[in-house]
Formats: sequence, C-alpha cells, structure tokens
Amino acid sequence: MQTGRRRIALITPAGFVVHVPAALKEAGLGFIATGQTQPTFDGGATAAKTLLDQHDLDAILCMNDEIALGALTVARDDFRLRVPRDLTVVGYGDSAMAAWPCFGLTTMRVPNAEIAKKTAQLLLERLEHPERSPETIWVTPELIERDTH
Repeated sequence: MQTGRRRIALITPAGFVVHVPAALKEAGLGFIATGQTQPTFDGGATAAKTLLDQHDLDAILCMNDEIALGALTVARDDFRLRVPRDLTVVGYGDSAMAAWPCFGLTTMRVPNAEIAKKTAQLLLERLEHPERSPETIWVTPELIERDTH
C-alpha cells in the first residue's frame, strides 16, 4: 500500500514502547508525532484530537482498531477531514466494527489461529526439553484494505 503519506503519527496504548518499523526507515520516513492513550475508542479520539491540533498530519497509524475508530471519528466529525483524501487512518486487529460500512477501516488482520498453534507447539517442546533456549517466532499480519487509506 503506497499512498505517498509523509506526515505520519502513531497512536499506541499508554506504556507501549515504540520502535520505528524497518520499512519506514528504509523509505526515509518516521513518525513526526506519537501519542499514547487508553486502548479504547475514547482514548483514540482524545489522542487524535491532540495530534491533529498540534500537527499537520496526512496519516495516523493506530496500534488497535478501537483507537483507530476513535481517531477516524474525530478526524471526520471534529476536523472535517476527508478520509482518505486528506488523512489516512489504519488500525490493527481487524475487529468486527472495522468492517462496518460507516467506518470501512483499513487494518491489519492478526493470524490468531497461527499464533495459537505456534504457541502450543513451543509449549509442548519446552515441556519435553526444559533446557531448550528461548525462541522467537514471527507471524505476518495481513493488510485488509478498506476505505481509510
């Protein structure tokens, strides 16, 4: 998904440690602003209002769909931004509400079944071999393109 966005903000749950994704660094991009909030619709709305008041943004990335739906609502209703023409909003998690026509939120779908399977495999292997070194397994989320990018 390439939209030419350059003025990107990130909204995360409070206490979340932010590392700029390698793909953004490789593209010469970073976050011009970050906000931390409660991982809720209201939290996303409050954080987006602050960010949009303080910065000329053209994209907001959110660490869950609830935050993104709050940000999207504030952008449309309070700032009268045309999403996606003026502002891209992307969530994470692919919640049921993200697909509602009134939102049409672009989001990342988490492969929960794959995560559960790999977690169970690691647990069983650890039970059989307690001395085994810790292991990190990566899964790839799927971009679900809707109306907000």
